[in-house]
Amino acid sequence: MALALRLADRGPFREAHGHELTEPLTAGQAQEWTRALRAAWAVLVRRHPWHAQTIAAGLTTVVPLRPEPDGTEVSSAARRAFGAVAASLPEDPVLLALTLVHEFLHVQLGALLDLLPLHGPPTEARYHAPWRPDPRPAGALLQGTYAHLGVTDFWRAELASGAGGERARREYDTWREHTDAAARTLLDCGELLPAGERFVTELREAVRRRPVPAGALRGRADLVQDLRALGLRAGDTVLVHSALSTVGPVSSGAETMVSALSDVLGPSGTLVVYTPAPEEAPGRTPASGPYTAPGSGVGVLAETVRARPAALRSAHPWSAFTALGARADHVTSGHSPDCALGEESPLGRLEELGARVLLMGVGFEACTAFHLAEYRVPSRSASPHADTDARLDSSPFAAVGAAYEATGAVRSGRVGHAHCRLFDLADAVAFATERPTTTAGKDQGPDPDESGAGARHRNPPAVTAP
Repeated sequence: MALALRLADRGPFREAHGHELTEPLTAGQAQEWTRALRAAWAVLVRRHPWHAQTIAAGLTTVVPLRPEPDGTEVSSAARRAFGAVAASLPEDPVLLALTLVHEFLHVQLGALLDLLPLHGPPTEARYHAPWRPDPRPAGALLQGTYAHLGVTDFWRAELASGAGGERARREYDTWREHTDAAARTLLDCGELLPAGERFVTELREAVRRRPVPAGALRGRADLVQDLRALGLRAGDTVLVHSALSTVGPVSSGAETMVSALSDVLGPSGTLVVYTPAPEEAPGRTPASGPYTAPGSGVGVLAETVRARPAALRSAHPWSAFTALGARADHVTSGHSPDCALGEESPLGRLEELGARVLLMGVGFEACTAFHLAEYRVPSRSASPHADTDARLDSSPFAAVGAAYEATGAVRSGRVGHAHCRLFDLADAVAFATERPTTTAGKDQGPDPDESGAGARHRNPPAVTAP
């Protein structure tokens, strides 16, 4: 679903944000904002898909602000202006993406507080907030702590992708420490209600349970060595599902990983990823063609492959695959619009080609190839077309994968810090076809941080000027 962000440079209610507003934008200024928002959105889609999905679902308006007289950028969210954030325009699209994440978390928490109080009535007590010099009341500290959980998560993902370099390491370490300290202050303040205590406890656990692996950035040569040690070979055709953050910091992030995979596969090999086209709202015309629109939520590696100029994408309206390499045309051509993941999809072509599957930092629940087995089990309709695609069910995949792995047919190893599995697609599909637990049902889809099968995703918003 395309989302049109309105640039609210005029009209009522903008004063709610408490900062100096811009004058109505000129045509050139509106174009500058639009370009900046598109660039920031690309950062979110590629490296922060979970935040991209929530912003796409709820953000409707951006209010342009003036920076401070000394040039300091400012931003704001107002509880009575749900769906809107206000900001001055930074030069760096990464910082604008961070601003959208930070401020929209304020919006989300405001909506939650309208439904469920998390703290008691205001008191005279004030508490230290690590990110500002003035002590804050409990409610304001809660807002800041939740928003800075998003800041911490943003820099964690930037660091894990290798895109942020040393800046990302410094920012992540700083905001992780600040957010943890603020959460501890809230838990000790005595002003939280029972629901608030549970909320902040889980917030603090979220800060602590997702550290970025320490160590130097991995380069292309390091990844090539790991991939070859795992057993990937020149000339292979391989379907990759990944959570790149599990690899650890990689120099230049996903671009380096795609290059390393291409180096190992060589000119006769083919790299394939699952890149489902975003689901369009009923009755609407897609804002862009289904074969070029980013597949928000599929993982940064898959989106990076999709964006390569030489990549080819299959023509299914929502369950598309993208391939890069010698057999890319053969893999992606002839994808029947009535067959999402069956015989007439790229999965069928991959089986014919003797392709392999690489699960990088993800489990068997993300193994798209097992869907091919679903089309072959006796309980399904004989027709592998649209009326049966809706009944795809990935819930048994973890158990099926564990049983398959127990046969000894799966090679295991590490690429960076990521636990990886490499196996033959046809052999795995044959095994899954014989398993009675492979049944038809409603597809559950993968974790939003992973590249897998079974999920439909939103289009990035079409950022438009008023």
